[in-house]
This record gives sequence, structure tokens and C-alpha cells, in this order.
Amino acid sequence: MQNSGRLKRALARFEMGCERPSAAQALTDYLLALRVLLEPEGPASGRLAQRLAIICARPDDRVGLTERTARFADHIAPILNRAPSRRANTPAEVARAVAFLAGDDAASIHGATLSVDGGLSVV
Repeated sequence: MQNSGRLKRALARFEMGCERPSAAQALTDYLLALRVLLEPEGPASGRLAQRLAIICARPDDRVGLTERTARFADHIAPILNRAPSRRANTPAEVARAVAFLAGDDAASIHGATLSVDGGLSVV
């Protein structure tokens, strides 16, 4: 998606948030708008948290944080490549699993482990 397309999509999502009846719904739209701008590769890239941490760091710490997160990415890549999904889970994927387990559809699930790890636990 070109930069102008990303900006248009982010602004549209932000405007949706301005019209939401509750603060929680508005915050969701604002965060999704921010994600469009900070993670143009899409949620599967898993780079949003890294980029937010760098932006929120004190200016003096940004260079070091950028280098440390790059080294971490190099370290974790071989581990993720062993997983069938070949990537880290997104927070939204984990949240959906938690919401399922907390909901009525999981009322009969007791004492089971739900691994939300992209298949890494079965390799």
C-alpha cells in the first residue's frame, strides 16, 4: 500500500473512533489507526511493539534500543523458523484465544492447555 493509501486508511479509522459511543471502542479504532502507520507490512510482521518501544524511549536511548531489538530479532528468527507458522503470534491472535476461553463457547473446557504459539509446541 502506498503512503497516501496508508494515511487515508489510518485517518478513516481515526474518524470512526471519534464517532464511537464508548471510550473503549474509540481507543480500539485509534490504536488500529496507529498500527496502520507504524506497521505497514501488516500485523504478521510483529514489528509494532518494537517500533512503539523505540518511539516511546527517551531520545538518548533510541539508538541503543534500536540496536538491541535488531539483535533480538536475529536471535529469535531461527526459533520462529521452526514453527509451522514461521512467525510470532500477534497480540490479536492471543486475545482471540483468551476471549474464546473466557466466553460461553468454552464452558465445557476444563483442565486443557491451549497453546497459542503458531505450532511451535508440537514441533
